[in-house]
Amino acid sequence: MSDDSEKITIKCPLCSVEHEYRLSVKRSHVLYHMLSAPSSEEKRFKSFKRTFLCPSKEKPFQAVLRFEETFGTIIDRVDVLAKDQA
Repeated sequence: MSDDSEKITIKCPLCSVEHEYRLSVKRSHVLYHMLSAPSSEEKRFKSFKRTFLCPSKEKPFQAVLRFEETFGTIIDRVDVLAKDQA
């Protein structure tokens, strides 16, 4: 399992300003049987609902994050690490 750090920008529904957050994305590498492997044209997505904190109003809000799963990997978990100071 690999743990990657990614940055995202979200337009805040509370104050209408864009905020940048850091995420921890945990992926597992999987081996597919060549006959059961999805076609290269078939895209797979996984969604996660996470809670973020608006730094202006200091109130939480939720957003749905959508990640594409690439061939040979699946996304196990997404955690919000912190808001980056931009």
